[in-house]
Amino acid sequence: MPSQVSIEIDKRCSPTLTCLDVVTGNVRLDLSSTETITAIVVKLEGVAHTMLAVPKKKPTGSVKANESKRLMTETHKILYISQTVFPPENLQEHLTNRSEGLTLPPGRYFYPFEFRIPINNKCIETTGITNMLHFKSNLGLDISRKPTHHVHTTLPPSLSGMEEATIKYFLKATVKRASMFRMNSRQYHPVVFLPIEPPRPAPSGRQFFVRRQHQFRSVSQTVSTTVRRGLFGKMRGPSRTVSMTPGEEFIVEVTMPYPPILVPLEPIPLKIYVLKKDGSEPPKVFLRQMRVHLVCTTRVAAHEYHKEVVLGLPLLEARDLSVASKRSSRPADQLPPERAHEAEFDARKWAQAVIPDMVPPEFKTCNIERKYALEVTLGLSHLSNSNVDELPFLFDVHVWSGIPPPQSLVDEKSAGQGHLTEGTGTYMDTTAGMGDAVNAAAPPPADADPAAVPVDLPTYDEATGSHAAPVSGPRRTFGQSPNYYTNLEELDNEKS
Repeated sequence: MPSQVSIEIDKRCSPTLTCLDVVTGNVRLDLSSTETITAIVVKLEGVAHTMLAVPKKKPTGSVKANESKRLMTETHKILYISQTVFPPENLQEHLTNRSEGLTLPPGRYFYPFEFRIPINNKCIETTGITNMLHFKSNLGLDISRKPTHHVHTTLPPSLSGMEEATIKYFLKATVKRASMFRMNSRQYHPVVFLPIEPPRPAPSGRQFFVRRQHQFRSVSQTVSTTVRRGLFGKMRGPSRTVSMTPGEEFIVEVTMPYPPILVPLEPIPLKIYVLKKDGSEPPKVFLRQMRVHLVCTTRVAAHEYHKEVVLGLPLLEARDLSVASKRSSRPADQLPPERAHEAEFDARKWAQAVIPDMVPPEFKTCNIERKYALEVTLGLSHLSNSNVDELPFLFDVHVWSGIPPPQSLVDEKSAGQGHLTEGTGTYMDTTAGMGDAVNAAAPPPADADPAAVPVDLPTYDEATGSHAAPVSGPRRTFGQSPNYYTNLEELDNEKS
């Protein structure tokens, strides 16, 4: 049986890792014969990799149909922590020549490791010709250059299921042998990472809303009898006159707490109101259909090449509804006069609209950025069986991980070197033309509560220096596509 190396993570570690987690485990080395080992190194790495097709520069003349595609890639090593577990620390200082190594007899050996995951990324540059050229099966030569654009921000989440972009985290153990005729052994162990959230703003009672003004048009028919003279005498027949009668104007309003923050597997705090612009009682409206889609926009960069990938993820498809608007459940004495007669739809009808577990939170790193919007389409009618009018609403939302930072860390940052930054939430204008959705971004008002504005998270040095405790509490699984767990060696451009 040949020598083998494997990585075993302690069972007490969560299957979904986050910032400030302490990852512990062992490198297990099984030797079938005596070997001389110079070092065993364990590394915790994160890699953000993009791959875009480069437009072909066709020379004069024809181009062969089977010509290899030219791809441009950009790779950032956003997390890189290394630990030498062999030789042990108590022996390293006594070795006169580490290249000679230590000889181990056959057997099974365990070497413990421990890493603490930082909060922010720190790109590590790699060099060498093997980092510049890679061959992909059926795709031809993949050309990569040294990246020049870096972003210092919170570590991004694991990302999979896309051809153009991937973010993978993994442990790597390398057994370095003294003999130049023996290859080093290397083993990879993928891990799933989900970052902590920014500090949430304190509840302020503010509402984010999008409005559309609408007016049903009812159809009426008039039947009359006409007399016409023809070649064969009098002919009588009915005549129908169709007319469109405009109905009452009213406003449909989709609201969420400000800022609009969504978390996978949690209910979407969405409410839908019907009201009149003058504050009078609105007409009864029936909700007949409803669609809720999460619009995922991924901006991918590979040096000077860019691509925006947009995916609509269905959260709700309800077609056989007959929900009448009813008087708002909010006490009238707590409403402003212009909303005293507002009506609303029963929010339980869309309670099953939940973002699935595998959706990553919004993020921005050196070469990949993910943003979200919510698309809500309502099918409304003025009767339970009349024609349905569709009203679409589209607005930006924040999707967060659902893992709050330790309160002690937030308190320490707020009391120390932390500073308040301007929020990025969206306030909505309250005026709109006929049939237009209101979706105009504006900065927070001057009197915004400072407690509602996020505080910067500390750097890794600040977090580790403060001995902040790891995050406690439940975490979602954050499942990944099968390709996340394979071909890790293709992303490892450091062969050591």
